[in-house]
Amino acid sequence: MQKIIWVDIDDTLCETYSHMAEEIRNRFNVDFQYEHITDYYLRGIPQIETIECNWLDFYIETFQKRKGHFLTIEWSVNAIKNLKNIGYSFVAITARGPETYAHYKEWLEKHYSNNIETLVHLWDGSGKMVSKAATCKNYNAVCMIEDHIDHCLDLAHNDIKSFLLERPWNRHRTETHPLITKVKSWEEITKKLAND
Repeated sequence: MQKIIWVDIDDTLCETYSHMAEEIRNRFNVDFQYEHITDYYLRGIPQIETIECNWLDFYIETFQKRKGHFLTIEWSVNAIKNLKNIGYSFVAITARGPETYAHYKEWLEKHYSNNIETLVHLWDGSGKMVSKAATCKNYNAVCMIEDHIDHCLDLAHNDIKSFLLERPWNRHRTETHPLITKVKSWEEITKKLAND
């Protein structure tokens, strides 16, 4: 049986939010660092809470403007190559809207070439989003690699194992589940999966 691992893109494969922080500093002239991002959706963050902005639109603009400069997350490229060599296959998944699909696809092909099987976005034909857990379950994922604890909790409630990468927006979250493994790096993920 093929061992399929689903992988989130933003701040799991692609260094996204450090670029968001830089764009926020430049555009709004505020002291704002990556470490200040204590909420994934940029809500309630003191340094930017008075700024009126549609952060989703801002994200899309940032991605389109900087996509050629977005870096891969440390260890992710080598980790995926090494894990592929021992029988794992990878599918990239994103909850971002369909308007980002072509940009993500191009970025993945550039940085991960043949090591990511496909890209799946969670929007169905009617404009509704399907959960990552439901999608992973339909495709028999052995696990998911993610940076958002709420997705990991949903996966766990659907009996799907996940690795949660430590990020500023999930450090303060204390929820645990036996199917969620908190990790600091792709190096840790590689070691754990290589021993399974």
